[in-house]
Amino acid sequence: MDWVTKMHSHEMIHGTAKENLDVALSQEEMLRSMDERDPYYTMAKVNVEYYLDCAALLERGEKFVPLKITYFEKLRNEGSKA
Repeated sequence: MDWVTKMHSHEMIHGTAKENLDVALSQEEMLRSMDERDPYYTMAKVNVEYYLDCAALLERGEKFVPLKITYFEKLRNEGSKA
């Protein structure tokens, strides 16, 4: 993928792998205490996957992650298949 395409479909990862992992774990903790009907449930669910991906990508030396909106779209598409 060329850098122009990547810049329109990805964003730069901020923080360290550990910081991103810590955010993912804190979001997972919040997620466990929420009801699925809670308006923040979807956001927390997306955040867990997004920040885990950020941590993993940083560990592999990557600097960019797909835009967060793609995680919402993926979740919505999975929900419509169920």
